[in-house]
Amino acid sequence: MKKLFNKKMVLISLLFIIFLLFFNLGVSLLIIGYSLFALVSSDLLGRKLYKSYLKYIITQKILLVVFGIGFYYLIGENGILIGIGLAHVHLIFRIVKSFKNSKINFKVIKERKEFVFNNLAIGVVGIVYGSIDKLIIGSFIGFGLLGNYSLGLQFYSILNLLPSMTVKYFIGQDISGIPNKKLKKIVVLVAIGVAILGSTIGPTIISHMFPKFTESENIIRIISWALVPATIQATYYFPKLWAAEKNNIILITTSIIASTQIIGILVLGTPFGAIGISIVMVLSNVLGLIFIFTVNKFFLKLN
Repeated sequence: MKKLFNKKMVLISLLFIIFLLFFNLGVSLLIIGYSLFALVSSDLLGRKLYKSYLKYIITQKILLVVFGIGFYYLIGENGILIGIGLAHVHLIFRIVKSFKNSKINFKVIKERKEFVFNNLAIGVVGIVYGSIDKLIIGSFIGFGLLGNYSLGLQFYSILNLLPSMTVKYFIGQDISGIPNKKLKKIVVLVAIGVAILGSTIGPTIISHMFPKFTESENIIRIISWALVPATIQATYYFPKLWAAEKNNIILITTSIIASTQIIGILVLGTPFGAIGISIVMVLSNVLGLIFIFTVNKFFLKLN
């Protein structure tokens, strides 16, 4: 009972520190919510509790809509952040349950400091790139193209749901030594089919829904094909690298993709516009796939 009390005090102290850092209830709750989600999802996926993971995800999405809209009408725009943060409140029960069944061992962080640092760096690369590409397009090419590019990215993010979800499943499977080769082939084939549909039907859908964003049609037509190399990376290589704690290769791969895309936008964005930045997105993912394939085949040789 004393150990559980100490763990709760650690959690409460961390929450209080976050609030003091930002002095903003909405931002504090948002950071806490995302932190809870990362902890719980990692725990459930690591234990292969996929049904529980799905239940928590569905519950979080429902609460996101209910609390987000509800608090917006109650207290205005700041209520949106509060609502998003509170949409993760149900995860606290899972955290408390985990505290009851396991001890807090900070030595594990020290032992896995390189692995933890690489994961942190991967997240930072993604966040930085997610902002820089838009700043570059808006500053050097034009805000008109930026609007079309952002719309194209939103469409691509929908197509990219498959690899982003399957990588979490395959990590647990690869750690257990389950190759799932047939399932991985099916996922890649589905991604190819989705890319074809996105490239052919996607522009038509956008033209009807957003007739003013004409350039986004060409963007969607091209960037849909980036889904194929992205899916191959997410199904065949990223899970086995995480399972083998070789996430430094993932860090290098994501850095290559991000830097290639930023340089490509600067080089091809101005002369070729929407088509140029779309081609760059596909080529950067292909280049990342070539790199990770080469490293795995000739150096790591992971099965």
